[in-house]
Formats: sequence, structure tokens, C-alpha cells
Amino acid sequence: MTITEVAKLAGVSTATVSRVINRSPRVTPDVAKSVLETIERIGYTPAARRPGPKLKGRAFIRTGNVLLLVMGMGPSAGHRVAGYPALMTGIEKAIYDHQLNPDFPDGGGHRV
Repeated sequence: MTITEVAKLAGVSTATVSRVINRSPRVTPDVAKSVLETIERIGYTPAARRPGPKLKGRAFIRTGNVLLLVMGMGPSAGHRVAGYPALMTGIEKAIYDHQLNPDFPDGGGHRV
């Protein structure tokens, strides 16, 4: 279940559902009650990783940069660890699939 599905069932926008979840005063009590009833009826649980309102200074910042730091190994030691190359390939593929920018501290890495 997603916030989009909650919005569709409640007959409101996803922004309104988000405001209700984050207890924004910008939602009328009737609309908030309707959204909360929908959430309860379908058993929706908001993601815990993004609770509450965002800081105004960081609201629209997205650099797209991803830093992967592996400690305890030299730059070439990871290639001797079983499964490490496959793990790195999977991580890099996910980074590129989501149009993010990998940052390898040792300057290494390869594109998939």
C-alpha cells in the first residue's frame, strides 16, 4: 500500500495525505478525519524513514551523489574477498539505474 493509493481511496491528493500524516495545520479537520479513517481502514503504515516536515533549508536539495566507503581494506583488497566484486557491481548498477553519481574515494570502481 502506498501514499498514492491512500490518496486515491480518500479522494484527495498525495500532498494532502502527506500533510495529514505529518500533522500539518494546513488540512481542514474534516479532510484530515477522512484521510485518517482511510488509513486505518486499509491498514496503511507510513514509512518510518521520512517522518515529519522537512527542514526548509534542505527541502529541495538533491545532489544525486552517493559515497560508498568500505573501511578496513586497501583499494585492491576487496577484489580478493569472495562476493565483493558481485556486490560492487550490483551497487553500481543500482546507482546508475537511479541516475545517481557514484563517488569512489580511491578513484576506483567500474561502470556496468
